[in-house]
Amino acid sequence: MFRMSPALKANKLFKILPHVIDTLLLVFAILLCIEISQYPLTDHWLTAKVAGLIAYIGFGTVAIKRGNTTAFILALVSFGYIFGAAKAHSVMSWLALM
Repeated sequence: MFRMSPALKANKLFKILPHVIDTLLLVFAILLCIEISQYPLTDHWLTAKVAGLIAYIGFGTVAIKRGNTTAFILALVSFGYIFGAAKAHSVMSWLALM
């Protein structure tokens, strides 16, 4: 978004696609919970992962709409946390693997 031309920023696809991706992420998170029979607020690591996903979506939205570098970095950190929580099945994320 920082280096895109104004014509690309005005493209309808670039305005709709992030919302579609975020919606799919949430839908697949719900489907995964149902499939593995583990639910947020019951399993702490999954609650942390869903909270991380919501934070990722929020930071990503701010980063895309406002071009905010700090929000972009926080979105990347949130993504890393989500991945670590999924890998370790722990709220401690990557720290649990050490």
